[in-house]
Amino acid sequence: MAQQLQAGQATSLRLTASRLGGRIRLGLLTWKAKEKSANAAQVIAEAMHAQTEASHLQAEACRAQADACRAQAEPHTG
Repeated sequence: MAQQLQAGQATSLRLTASRLGGRIRLGLLTWKAKEKSANAAQVIAEAMHAQTEASHLQAEACRAQADACRAQAEPHTG
């Protein structure tokens, strides 16, 4: 059970870090869109895609955290 909890927490941490990376990428792409309006539509589309990826990673991190909490709440048998 402890291993399952640690694995869930590690997964949650990894996904949270990935989500943060996605948010940073989103910020950079948004800045790039403002600087180069000629191809702003493409850059904005990329930024929206990055935001979608970040949202998916956040949902996955939440599921991993919920799994870890459920594992911790399970009655100890042994």
